[in-house]
Amino acid sequence: MNTLTIFRVASLTAILFTLVVKTSFSYTPLSWPTSGYLAYKYQNGSYIQDPVGDENPDDIDIVYSQGYPSSVYWQGSNNSYFFRLQVKGNPTHNSGLSQYRWQVYFATSSGPVAVAGIDGLADKVYVQGINANCPTFVFSNTMDGIRIISNPSPDNTYFVEFQVPLAAMTAASNNAINATTTIQYFYATSTNMNNINKDFMSFNGLPPAGVTLQNGGIFNGLENVNFSGPLPVELESFSARSRDEGGVILTWKTISEKNNYGFEVERSSNRIDWTSLGFVLGHGTVNTPQTYIYVDDQILSSVGVYYRLRQIDRDGTTENSPTIGVRLEHSSMNIPTMENYPNPFNPSTTISISLQSVSPVNLKVLDASGKIVRILSDGELLSEGIHSFQFHADALPSGVYFAILSTTAGTTSKAIVLNK
Repeated sequence: MNTLTIFRVASLTAILFTLVVKTSFSYTPLSWPTSGYLAYKYQNGSYIQDPVGDENPDDIDIVYSQGYPSSVYWQGSNNSYFFRLQVKGNPTHNSGLSQYRWQVYFATSSGPVAVAGIDGLADKVYVQGINANCPTFVFSNTMDGIRIISNPSPDNTYFVEFQVPLAAMTAASNNAINATTTIQYFYATSTNMNNINKDFMSFNGLPPAGVTLQNGGIFNGLENVNFSGPLPVELESFSARSRDEGGVILTWKTISEKNNYGFEVERSSNRIDWTSLGFVLGHGTVNTPQTYIYVDDQILSSVGVYYRLRQIDRDGTTENSPTIGVRLEHSSMNIPTMENYPNPFNPSTTISISLQSVSPVNLKVLDASGKIVRILSDGELLSEGIHSFQFHADALPSGVYFAILSTTAGTTSKAIVLNK
């Protein structure tokens, strides 16, 4: 079993590895993903959750929160890989980072092969090999491939993020790491680089030469992943409208798709019990917008129903869309519409809705995990016509958010992109 260990080191006063080759590595960072980070979990589906307050200071205390229930996230894109650790305190100090390390440790069943992470003393990303025959790469420019973002109240946590190219990891590990390497995530913290104290997990492999693992143990049941794992399908909009002749038309649009097998359409009368209606084949991997339509003509309810999409990757990984609803007694001509400008935006955008009749309006904004980050209208009774709402996102991190509009005529959603 190949193993990946994430650990943080709070002191740079000792030498961890014997290095022979140290190369300045020119790396042009990719744009940060706006969605699609994968929460790391146990094999039973539960999140990796590190409690608050077990490490000091706060910027090396890996935690979880209500809005982001896992302590560790990752994703791969275009042969570069993005690692995200959720911490309690702000690791940004003055013009750079606090003087610690946040690292991803790679090991095979026979022992360690490479480590990648952030050197907070130099504010640079590095990838280094373990044995003397492997090179070490240090990115040329400070803060290249590094991002710190804050999560607003009530979470009040931070993400330490870094990205590294697969080519550097492959070279540093003497070809032991590639796109199909099976890995597991582990991490630990320390105030002494030669003495790694267990924080939440220790690794199921050998520690680096000269490093003592305190309170060590083997934690089984962690999720197995690899660098060619599932990548996101970006959903731009999803809406439902009733037809005059009966039934409901569902329409959704994707911005891009990667490894998308397709969508299972599900219906519910109470948002709890869901029935599968059918399957719509996806487009695999495409970088152009795609539009899908599904007609539900077998509705028995005379009041209203709810819908969601279960997006399925080619490896069987699934993710649910936001839930939308529609009242069946209203004509499709009454379905509200919603647009926003600009999109993408920074730091604010105007969300405009068009109503065909007087209606109470519920308008809220959700993040990619489904957490409500803002309520713009909470049942306010609005007249027929166009109404505008300002969404200010100064305190929110970059990413894809969903505006959800509900009226007596139905529900519609739209993806809005914050790009700081």
